[in-house]
Amino acid sequence: ELAEHMARKREIRDASLLTTAGNYGSGNTTTLAGSDQWDSSGGGNPIKDIQTAKAALFNGPGATDVVGFCSLNVFNCLARHPTLLDVQKYTMNGLLSPDGLARYLGLSSILIGEVRKQTANEGQTASYSRIWGLDFGVIRVARTPSKRTASFAARFRKASDPVVTEWFDPTAGKSGGYYVKNAVSEDAQVVASFAGYIIKAATSA
Repeated sequence: ELAEHMARKREIRDASLLTTAGNYGSGNTTTLAGSDQWDSSGGGNPIKDIQTAKAALFNGPGATDVVGFCSLNVFNCLARHPTLLDVQKYTMNGLLSPDGLARYLGLSSILIGEVRKQTANEGQTASYSRIWGLDFGVIRVARTPSKRTASFAARFRKASDPVVTEWFDPTAGKSGGYYVKNAVSEDAQVVASFAGYIIKAATSA
């Protein structure tokens, strides 16, 4: 249970890092509005927007994968987008899958964030929102961490972490109690800001 809670908090931090426009190199961000958004009546142009994002990525000598990421809301919009469905109309029926969408867009994979968090203050009516927002991002991810590899971000962690400690305290409560501590020293940082591109407000909802 502790590990799951820590993983949720880690994903919230990662989502904040990856969806903050200021973490990307100058010119490697764009914000869509009105008819340019992918869920507008005109549908915008997601293929062109994502191709532009890919073309803007800096490359290095090390091997990387180009990975897309978005929330479930944005993915669902792309999965039923008429422009993208038109690409597969003669070969496959139905909505686009994550693998199919990645293949058509020339991405190694697409990560889809479904996690929600409760944003209301304690005691108020619960309010939930997806932590990955309404953006679509493309980043280079190192296959093997290296100083020579242009990878957008990396998580630095102390060797042999996490450390789990369990102990019994006979003075707690009536019959004592067991305590568990799950600790880790880590920090996620942008290391190559031009190896990523973020499309803000790709959809309106």
